[in-house]
Amino acid sequence: MSEGFEMCYKPDWPQARARWETIWQGKGDELDRPIMLVTAPNGREVIYPNPSDSYEDHWLDPGYALAAAEARMAGTYYAGEAFPSFIPSTGTCLIASVMGSKLEYKTVDEVWARPRIKRSVELFDLEFRSERNYWERVQDLTYKATEVGAGKFMVGITHMCSPSDDLSLIMTNSNLCMEMLDYPEEVKAALGRLQRLWFKCYQTLYDIIQQKMEGSTAWNPFWYPGKGWQVQNDFSAMISPALFNQFIAPQVDALCEWLDYSVYHLDGPGAIPHLDRLLTIPRLNGVQWVPGDGQPPQLAWPDVLHRIQAAGKILDLYLSPDEVPHAIMEYDPSQMIMQVSCDSPEQADLLLNEAVALTAKSRALRKWER
Repeated sequence: MSEGFEMCYKPDWPQARARWETIWQGKGDELDRPIMLVTAPNGREVIYPNPSDSYEDHWLDPGYALAAAEARMAGTYYAGEAFPSFIPSTGTCLIASVMGSKLEYKTVDEVWARPRIKRSVELFDLEFRSERNYWERVQDLTYKATEVGAGKFMVGITHMCSPSDDLSLIMTNSNLCMEMLDYPEEVKAALGRLQRLWFKCYQTLYDIIQQKMEGSTAWNPFWYPGKGWQVQNDFSAMISPALFNQFIAPQVDALCEWLDYSVYHLDGPGAIPHLDRLLTIPRLNGVQWVPGDGQPPQLAWPDVLHRIQAAGKILDLYLSPDEVPHAIMEYDPSQMIMQVSCDSPEQADLLLNEAVALTAKSRALRKWER
């Protein structure tokens, strides 16, 4: 680990780092406001590289991917606990792609992993490799990013789905649902293999990053002092609580036990029936509730949000600047991380100052109500 790691795109990183450490230590009540990742365009004129003709190269070509990332960082103001980061990725779930699922790059932002097998038992016939050498290319991109990014930005762990999401990509959602009912032990064995691969991939990439940097980050731009991750199981929205408890919950338990820090990505109303089970996991630090397309925004689900904090978990919110006051007054700011986009550095700094005053008011009211 590189102690004292700095970022030129985030001059106040030492102060932000200290605040991140405080929230993960469970001492959010010692902070004068919630953890706030506030970004805004900084007004600088930046030049982006010419886009590649290949959508795959957009993700995996080190020259293009890193130049585009640095252009984005150079034009961004990182306020509060926001920080610049680059996430090496194939554009979709790594393990599905290296288990032989063919990737189809439809656009820059749309990448599909095609199913490879029909039965979960067939997973054991697949080797951990792909024709396009995705695992080797992600390792290479991670290594080059740490060399380029040292002293400038944080490099994160590549995008990896949960074992159940990977298995659903490799064999389709419908086949996996049927296998859970007809061949439960085979499914559990397949999930076990994918989870062991997940641990191996994470540790390998984490070790590369630690040569130049400290801690970890991933697709959700949090900084963790050790091994951290945003755990997700989008497939779980398709199954009952009984099946979730039988197949998925043990995965989540194991992931949270292996990681140093974890936040669960609860995606859509179909995942809400699993929330109570998730909140019983001792080493799960927080929950991000994402209502999904066509649903009311996050703050329109007070029952879900209060349940998360009542269980002692950190609440992760995406908010507009106008929503910040309500969030701080309605929920405990000591157990809150919020991500906010502003229009200018001035608006971002003003929002942070207002959050300090609102947090003091919120705490005073909570103390009085007791």
